[in-house]
Amino acid sequence: MLLLLSRHGNTFDPGDRIYWVGSGENPPLVEKGREQADSLGRALAEAGRPAAIYSGPLRRCVEYGEIVNKHFSEPLPIVVDSRLNELDYGGWSGLTDGEVAERFGQDSLDGWNKRCQWPSRGDWAGSPEAVFQEVQSFVAELKSKFEGDQNALVLAITSNGVLRYFLKLAEREFASRVANGTFKVATGRICLLDLAGDAGVQLWDAAPAELLAVSRRI
Repeated sequence: MLLLLSRHGNTFDPGDRIYWVGSGENPPLVEKGREQADSLGRALAEAGRPAAIYSGPLRRCVEYGEIVNKHFSEPLPIVVDSRLNELDYGGWSGLTDGEVAERFGQDSLDGWNKRCQWPSRGDWAGSPEAVFQEVQSFVAELKSKFEGDQNALVLAITSNGVLRYFLKLAEREFASRVANGTFKVATGRICLLDLAGDAGVQLWDAAPAELLAVSRRI
């Protein structure tokens, strides 16, 4: 089966103060974010409606899924799953990058942003091991549910902090992308993983329209 991961759309307008938004912050999508959801909806309407839609519990994810769903003649129920929730950024939440660097150190900020190193300063909740366990649990459930349907496409809408841990499902993919700095996923972008056997990454941080080229090959 194929797992289509999507980061939710924009929650900031141009000129807004950009701050760290974790699981404790629940802003809605802005106009650009809703347009990004429409882009994914159009791509999926052409490529083929997914077998299921899952979403993290935050408003920005659920709203994104609802907009995508409007592009299907037969909308799907959106299954809200806490395993897709954004990270809790603790003391970083609500701060700008500059404020995080000032309070907790530039090394901590760069460690996470550039090397995906879980910070020791800032009282983040959980751990990287716990996040990956949630990812593994979610994927194992999908594999069981869609066993025997190798062409099933499942959409899961989540957030940037969690998304990178799906790379760990593919052998060496996480380390490779951390090394070359390509592990992040921008708002409104998608990732496609083939969960048959060892997970393979077909798309990462791609525009929704790129799904059409992949769908023609499968």
